[in-house]
Amino acid sequence: AKDIVFVLDISGSVGSGGVSRAKGKLIRAVEALGSDVTIAALFFEEQVRMWKPQMVEATPANKAELALFLRGIEPGKKTDVFTPLNAGLRILERRLEQRETSGEPLREAITMIVVSDGKETARQTPPAFVIDKLDRLDPAKTVVHAVVLGGRGSRLMADLARRGGGHYIHAR
Repeated sequence: AKDIVFVLDISGSVGSGGVSRAKGKLIRAVEALGSDVTIAALFFEEQVRMWKPQMVEATPANKAELALFLRGIEPGKKTDVFTPLNAGLRILERRLEQRETSGEPLREAITMIVVSDGKETARQTPPAFVIDKLDRLDPAKTVVHAVVLGGRGSRLMADLARRGGGHYIHAR
């Protein structure tokens, strides 16, 4: 993928070890990307913490800035899954609009990778609203992958990947 939106759960239910592990993996994944890739990253617990409000090129300076931003993030207590999903989908939709408006060819689907344990404890956005957005995605243009951290699998995350045309992975 040349356009990637990372959505990472930093809630207490993932645990500080899970959050630290996920942050480290994200830094390594972003470091491996070429500067021709655009990225966005947001982190969630009860609130959504957005690194940048739009996608940016994965330049060395932006990679370093993201790593610094990640170091300052501490795990939260509760988890609101649907609000950050909605925010990530908005970024994905805006990038698709930019690509289509500019006439830029879309060779790969714009990708969102959601990493969470899938345990929601603080809902602010109605699930039906987000599910409707997922169901309207064009799988030739956008894809949503779901990665579950630790513990048990998650029906919510499996459904997210299925509706988003992506893969569901359970990382134990």
